[in-house]
Amino acid sequence: RIWNSLKRPFIQEINDGGLTMLNDLLLRFGAPGIKYVLDLCADKERHPVAFYCTAGKDRTGMISAIILSLCGAKPEDIVEDY
Repeated sequence: RIWNSLKRPFIQEINDGGLTMLNDLLLRFGAPGIKYVLDLCADKERHPVAFYCTAGKDRTGMISAIILSLCGAKPEDIVEDY
């Protein structure tokens, strides 16, 4: 019941903050999971690697953007893909 009473204002706040706020929250609270995936990708013993979303596109998109950046992709190309 508590979640139901908080859900609407929480979602509204995120919607008002836009993608910038969502990405900030994603990096702040999703950092351990993102690091885990990046560590797997960096481990050549585990290649090839595939990653995909199971509950939305945001974490997968963020991980893709980070990997593209590490590979030297231009920021404008990363933004266009994201």
